[in-house]
Amino acid sequence: MRLAALLFLACVNVDASGSRPIAIREGRTELRNAPVTLTLSLGRERTRALAVARDPKCHLMLRIEGIAVEGEVGVWEVRVGDAVAGTLATYGAEEQNGKYIASVVLDEAAARALAGGAKSLAVTFAPTASARGKITFQRLRIAEE
Repeated sequence: MRLAALLFLACVNVDASGSRPIAIREGRTELRNAPVTLTLSLGRERTRALAVARDPKCHLMLRIEGIAVEGEVGVWEVRVGDAVAGTLATYGAEEQNGKYIASVVLDEAAARALAGGAKSLAVTFAPTASARGKITFQRLRIAEE
């Protein structure tokens, strides 16, 4: 009985995608032709986030959910602090009507920020070229995968 209870508790924090959420920011965000910075507070999950970012067996992921695009939007850099973590490319989002999801591995960039004592992660989306369209998304989630 104890083993079953422990297994249940280990799975409670796993969402439908199989990842374990660490921080979530709800609310519509719009990206146009200028950098946008959003801060995700880690609270009590800071230590776990740092451990995940340093663990070669798993990844600290930024999931950008509910993406919709209008017009030409190009590719965007995703930064944590001053470090580039990866890129946001929305190819294929047009057909998904606001249900598109993109992921960026934060491991190295987040580990650098968290090792310095940060209790939150400032994530900046910056366009790599000028474009006239816009990207909107509904949720940012930092998760262990």
